[in-house]
Amino acid sequence: MVFKNLTTKIPESFNDLYCHCDFIEINSLARGELGIDKDYLEQLYPTKGEADFVEVFSLIESRAAWYDDVYPFEVNYDDKRLKLKNNLTDKHKLYIFFIMCSRNEKINYEGNILESDFEHISTLALKNYLPSHAFVYHFGKSSYQEDRYSGKLTDKMNRLAADIKCDTAYDASDFSTQDTGDGGLDVVAWVPFPGDIDNFMHIQVFLGQCAIGKDWKNKHHDVEKMKSNIHFPIGVASMMYVSHDLRKNSGKFKKSASRAHLLFDRFRLIKLVNQDDIIMETIKNLATFTDVISSIIPENLDILEV
Repeated sequence: MVFKNLTTKIPESFNDLYCHCDFIEINSLARGELGIDKDYLEQLYPTKGEADFVEVFSLIESRAAWYDDVYPFEVNYDDKRLKLKNNLTDKHKLYIFFIMCSRNEKINYEGNILESDFEHISTLALKNYLPSHAFVYHFGKSSYQEDRYSGKLTDKMNRLAADIKCDTAYDASDFSTQDTGDGGLDVVAWVPFPGDIDNFMHIQVFLGQCAIGKDWKNKHHDVEKMKSNIHFPIGVASMMYVSHDLRKNSGKFKKSASRAHLLFDRFRLIKLVNQDDIIMETIKNLATFTDVISSIIPENLDILEV
């Protein structure tokens, strides 16, 4: 695996500590057994001082406590040192996957392998969050063959509308016949009432958008596009899935974290997909895990500065 542009500091404000925690974590990941220390921090942040490093490492230390045996780094708060653990477990690699998604501009990879796998994990998480009688499907464009919705976007919208007994509202002339995209929708679900499974009036429908990388905030309104293409039931909730951990030291979100009805951040997603061995086995079969993350060992990492 090749990392790139590692020492190019991310542009986010230092007030967005979660971004800088990820930046520091991925630098530690790339340096393997060396890890990072205060001297390396000073190279990354030449204009920052001790108070800033205390603030960011306080949040990193909180992460280590929150994630417990899922957190893949050894933290030394006093020395401001972060080092990848030896003997990485599947749980550790799950966390590493989320770091790679959050700071994907630092990873040299081809295609949409991270995006596709993140959408798959988000779908699994929603299945664990909703009751067992809920219908949960991946809608976005991906390489997974078992997807219920595939082919042209208009075909996918037609099938979704038929599934939830609704009419479409789009004009076919507005879409290219070659459009195989997702129309702003990555994950969809609905929860019928037990014993009334064929009655789709006044039920809860969930529309989700998945976002990785630094520009996730620009996708807040993507699911609204789909609402104009299908006459959904009254109860529609928007969901936002992000690979970042958006928490402050208190463990709470900033009030402006997201405008979605439901927010699934790194912590919530990991808790949902780390419930049992069946889910972990499923994650192990993801393309990213088999092709990239499973090969990670602390002494065998490559860094590319471009």
